Amino acid sequence: MESLALRDCLAAGTQDIARRFFRVASQLIDIPWQIAVGSDLQHPRVEGARTTQVRFINWYIGKLYRAAEGDAVLAGRFLEVANLMRQPAALPADGIPRVERKPRDRRSGQNPARRVGLIRPQLRFRRNRAIQDWRTPPSWGMLGKSVVSSASMQMSSPHPHILFIDGLPGSGKSMAAEAVGGSVPNSRVFAETAPNHPLLVGTLDRMGAAFADIHEMHSADSFAAAALARLESFLESAGRDVLYVFESHPIQSTVRVLFQLNAPQTTILRFWSDLQDRLAVVQPRLIYFQERNPVQAMKEINRKRGPVWESYLVEALAQSPWMRARAVSGVEGADQMLVAYADLIDQLADLWRFPMLKLPARPESYEARTNVLTKWVMAPTA
Repeated sequence: MESLALRDCLAAGTQDIARRFFRVASQLIDIPWQIAVGSDLQHPRVEGARTTQVRFINWYIGKLYRAAEGDAVLAGRFLEVANLMRQPAALPADGIPRVERKPRDRRSGQNPARRVGLIRPQLRFRRNRAIQDWRTPPSWGMLGKSVVSSASMQMSSPHPHILFIDGLPGSGKSMAAEAVGGSVPNSRVFAETAPNHPLLVGTLDRMGAAFADIHEMHSADSFAAAALARLESFLESAGRDVLYVFESHPIQSTVRVLFQLNAPQTTILRFWSDLQDRLAVVQPRLIYFQERNPVQAMKEINRKRGPVWESYLVEALAQSPWMRARAVSGVEGADQMLVAYADLIDQLADLWRFPMLKLPARPESYEARTNVLTKWVMAPTA
């Protein structure tokens, strides 16, 4: 994963490459390292502080290990995370109790995970007198104590392939989505305004997806719940050999609406985390067009699209709870809202857990940017 992170950082340019890479790398290795080190502390005779975090991780891994006894895919996923082949988000966040145990193999009487060598014989010991038969997972080391075979890697069931392309309005998301769709066989591109959009919540207005009246139908909480429900429904029904390209998701058509609804930042951050929990099984990619000067960028967009577009945007935003709560309006109020929103989505991009490519929203050459992003999309993933 660190090599992929380095590749992504290099694709975004060499400026400040060391700081950007090590910031990403530190997030990648944090939880796997805690898994490797903390597992030793399950043994009563090992010295060391059993912090709340250590106890929780060991409790979680214990439940995961027991569930993986009957689920070869889950067992392989854990090994991939422990050996830095996948991100920790690939592990279920809260679904261990609901993991379905696979039936034992009728021919051998063994569960399939044990038969292919993914599960070691359980080591039982008494953690204390109150808890009997505590099953401990092996201390999967970071330096090769266990290696996932290519055969076990191939046992993972296929999932939809998802690419998100996002950024501020006018950053070229539609153009990029069309370029990817034209370069990748068996892909489906969903523009923000697509009438059959599987992730969109709400009804498009006359000129796009500004959702000026969304506050009349949804609170921030109900909108977040509806957006997550749409995502879950899509993931259940999506084709397994298709690249789905979503323009203006998951930020512009979801987070922006929560922002318009004047949702507290804690609500937006919780939604961002919940959304990524649900996406963990598919490990989606994100292309993020970052804008350094959002006000100047919006002025250029308004100049290109004309006064009708500018009036539509200002009027739509003026109805938002965000602007009303601050008693601002007009172009000046829209600029204030845009700056605050741009700062928020930059922060959310930094919290993205999966592969991401950051590119400038207004590059010197759009053709060169398109070449970079299409090559990144078509590059093999781990």
